[in-house]
Amino acid sequence: MLDIVRKRQVATRKDHECFACIKTIKKGEEAIYVTGKQDNQHIRVYLHPKCNIKTGKNLADAIYYKCANKMTIPKWMVQETNKKS
Repeated sequence: MLDIVRKRQVATRKDHECFACIKTIKKGEEAIYVTGKQDNQHIRVYLHPKCNIKTGKNLADAIYYKCANKMTIPKWMVQETNKKS
């Protein structure tokens, strides 16, 4: 399990593997850059914004490799993009 020290949103400068779902985050896409500790070693990982939501809400800010593949986002967390202001 990864214990998170810091998170921030970035635009990637190269392709990265999402730590939570292991799919590729393409160059130029928004991603969550996470630094933390795992087994007393410092680690840096990238997450898709959607995977960040899944892991943050379900695991109280602790994630592990491929964990998002086993989770679903609750309906109340999904933003409605078709709403008119």
